[in-house]
Amino acid sequence: MPAARSVPLIVEADTKAPRRSIVTLEFGNEVPPRSFAGLIPAHRAEDRLVIDPLAFPGMGRRVVRIAEQAQFWADRINRTVARPQAVLAYCSAASLAEHIVAALKRSDVRLILFDPEYPDRQAPMSLFRELADSSGGTGATEQIPDLTGLPADELLRQAGAFLVELLERNAPDLDRTIAEELTTGQRAWLSFVLATSPAPIGVCRPDHVFLSDSSTWRASRDAAVHHIGGPPTELFRSPSVTTELSEILGAGATCN
Repeated sequence: MPAARSVPLIVEADTKAPRRSIVTLEFGNEVPPRSFAGLIPAHRAEDRLVIDPLAFPGMGRRVVRIAEQAQFWADRINRTVARPQAVLAYCSAASLAEHIVAALKRSDVRLILFDPEYPDRQAPMSLFRELADSSGGTGATEQIPDLTGLPADELLRQAGAFLVELLERNAPDLDRTIAEELTTGQRAWLSFVLATSPAPIGVCRPDHVFLSDSSTWRASRDAAVHHIGGPPTELFRSPSVTTELSEILGAGATCN
């Protein structure tokens, strides 16, 4: 899973583009970085509309229902001049992408997923431990509190407070306001995972799924599956993916 460090702003395509928009969901500050920029045909580059799921206003302060997030982004998309043609997403943004396509209420928008991941109920605590460990200075693992079973908003509050305290422990002279600002990205990422673990799956059926060697796809969910192989980052620099994506963009989609 990507480890968000901050909350980038949404980057919008030039709305003067005469063709339909290609919406891509990308975590702006993940490590290693992944982006659809290199896969979109050059002549369609200006049609691209990029959304960072963690840029939802106030994401680090509360757990926002996935349907609310989707409606917010769908409204932003619908306010652009170009009508959406496709929504692309990867990893744990898959569920949000499904909800966005459903919220767009357009039957001709394609949903294209790369290595889709649907966080389970254990994902939030797992991520919290990773965030705390990556911050350093925790000492023994048992010092990280077990917040399993808490309501989502309370888990976010307590986990966020712990991350701030951890940062202050490592930098005693750091102002509390700065410490909170520095952990905004971590709290936003945890909030997003809390909202999607689990979120309803199957809101909108994907049309195409691209897979690396790290992912699988449930055969019961009807979609055209493209097994590319290699590590996850290979999907975003593969010439074969670029070719297939160029061929895919253009036709309609089926949304349940």
